[in-house]
Amino acid sequence: MGAPRAGRDGGSAGDGCTGYLRSTSTKPVSVETGFAWVDVRGSYYNTNAQVSDLERLAKQLPKPTTSREPAAASRRRPRTAKQLNAEQTARLIAGYRAGAKLRELGRQFGIHPDTAGLILRRHGVKMRSKGLSPDQEVEAERLYATGLSLKRVGERLGVDGETVRRTLIANDFRLRDQHGRSR
Repeated sequence: MGAPRAGRDGGSAGDGCTGYLRSTSTKPVSVETGFAWVDVRGSYYNTNAQVSDLERLAKQLPKPTTSREPAAASRRRPRTAKQLNAEQTARLIAGYRAGAKLRELGRQFGIHPDTAGLILRRHGVKMRSKGLSPDQEVEAERLYATGLSLKRVGERLGVDGETVRRTLIANDFRLRDQHGRSR
């Protein structure tokens, strides 16, 4: 025998009661069944206290005319790109031609490295190629084969260790794992 079903009127099917469901209780009404009848709808019929609580809370809400937007001063304003003057631009170009990296120049002038590159291209500066030249690739393979780490090879060639790794992989050079064993 399954759980009692509620009838259309809220009572158990066929029991003739309205508004009651059968429930287990610590104090059964009937010793034979061990169930007590519990009124589950009673607390929802007299809603005066609940309505007055909601009305009290509604009075505490801000008026509909009050703006829901945060104050303009507290909102973060969009940043505008820092503009370099002619003298700063000339120093940026001179620094790049002297061999400085875009990341270093960006830090020096307080701009993003991409912005530094954009300024250089806008002024017709020939950008250094990314990656290694064919001669550097051969040297990278030789240095790595002697046991140097990717980082150390990169330092010797003036590039990042990740550049060396990508180059070696592109040339089907077998890399070591982090413990120095061949992969």
